[in-house]
Amino acid sequence: MNITLELPDTLVQDKDLTEFETEFKLNNAMMMYRQGKVSLSKGAALANMNIYAFISECKTNEIPVIDYDEGELQSELESLKKDF
Repeated sequence: MNITLELPDTLVQDKDLTEFETEFKLNNAMMMYRQGKVSLSKGAALANMNIYAFISECKTNEIPVIDYDEGELQSELESLKKDF
């Protein structure tokens, strides 16, 4: 699906169209990931990058990629203790 957007020239004045498109896709993918609308791998695909680069971008933008609640974390730690 293609979507056409009308944006003010001032928004893209210092960037070429390809650079703006890349940045727009990344920001949109990170927003959708943060909102729980897409998975980490789907976010990476939407941003046209590998999952490791997407994780790095999320980290740079302070978007957590590991989201355990306290109970889940405790369970994981107990499980790890049993293995050692």
